Amino acid sequence: MKCMSDAASVPCIVAIIGDRYGFRPIPTEIDRDLYDTLHSLATEHKLQDTKLLDTWYKLDENALPPTYILQPIRSQFTFYGDHSPGCEELRNKDTNNWQHTFQSLQNILRESVKLAFDRKFVTQDMLHNFTLSVTELEIGHGLLRVKDPKTSCLVFHREISGAMDFEDRLVQRHFDCANTNGKMERNEDIRRLQSELKEKVKKKMGNTGIKEFKVTWRDGGINPKLHKDHEMYLDQFCKELYNGVVNLTENAVLRQQNKIRYSDYYSEYQEVLHHLHFCQVKCETFCGREDVLQSIKGYLNDASMRKPLVLHASSGGGKTSVMAMAMKSLKTWYKGKSYVGVIRFLGTSPLSSNIYDVLRSVCGQLADNADRMMEPVGYKSMKNIIEYIRRLLKQISTALKCPIVILWTRLISYLRHMMLTPCHGYLCLYRQMSS
Repeated sequence: MKCMSDAASVPCIVAIIGDRYGFRPIPTEIDRDLYDTLHSLATEHKLQDTKLLDTWYKLDENALPPTYILQPIRSQFTFYGDHSPGCEELRNKDTNNWQHTFQSLQNILRESVKLAFDRKFVTQDMLHNFTLSVTELEIGHGLLRVKDPKTSCLVFHREISGAMDFEDRLVQRHFDCANTNGKMERNEDIRRLQSELKEKVKKKMGNTGIKEFKVTWRDGGINPKLHKDHEMYLDQFCKELYNGVVNLTENAVLRQQNKIRYSDYYSEYQEVLHHLHFCQVKCETFCGREDVLQSIKGYLNDASMRKPLVLHASSGGGKTSVMAMAMKSLKTWYKGKSYVGVIRFLGTSPLSSNIYDVLRSVCGQLADNADRMMEPVGYKSMKNIIEYIRRLLKQISTALKCPIVILWTRLISYLRHMMLTPCHGYLCLYRQMSS
């Protein structure tokens, strides 16, 4: 899901939609205020099995904001998913018990959230979050967020006609069914949700952006060995899927090459992007260390300071996360003023695995920022680049008329050969002021 949320970097998103809406989970996390509202309404209206909420959702007060967390299945049903020899009977019992419990939790949460919606305690979107399927969730994070879906998305919609016997187990595998007065029929609530999802996709893709397949149900279900029309349908589907993915991927490569013309830049685009993504990940779990960040901010704002700032601590002390957060905070610290920020998490990529490549990469990124040519002799060897980098920094800062901030992390692997103690890690922050 997290990968799908970065839809802009995905060359091809494929949605295959059939006659089933998909698995509808119960929330794994519920905000404390919302949970308290739902629990109160369920108790007030004496909904069946309301006590299950107390058993399966526990408050995590360390979360921000405080959140009720769904407990692991095995916290109550020890043999669920246990395939150890001799556990088959116990496993089957716990599996059946969990399925019954899951259904009860679904009913309690959905009924209580509907009551909350009727009283205007929750929005339409919040109500929908308790009923949507994993399929819709994935489509919402991917296809529905893409700016131009026709250049990166494929949608295949298969509709089966002719199925009448919903008591048939094989039919139930292809349709969402429900027991209505002792008779299995199409689940109309799910059918409505599925229809709404199809309309969202159709609105996003347009009338011509969806590949439609009409299939007739026959004895034995969808079986290409028994039915020629089913064989033709599957052959056509596979062919269009293969060709579509290949075409979209090739077009994405061409667009990327046109956007970033490697020969025109010293920087390796993927290298710069790697370290920015790494920085983003580290910032997501950052908390505290305000005193250290304020010290870094003070260093950056001290125009008289001409020495690098070094952070060092024992392994696991959070140095990398602090440096990542410092990079993220530059925009706030400089209050909208221009600056150049460069960060390298040493040893996390091929081009940050030896010091020459790191220096060459940083020099190239700075030169690209200032739209300046690097002196070819300046980076010919390690000796040359050490002499050249100081001169380049002065040239770039003068040309851009703004501070240049370079952050290095995980210096320990490069400093061990200089006889520094191996029990500490080092990070270095360098700031070059404009002349």
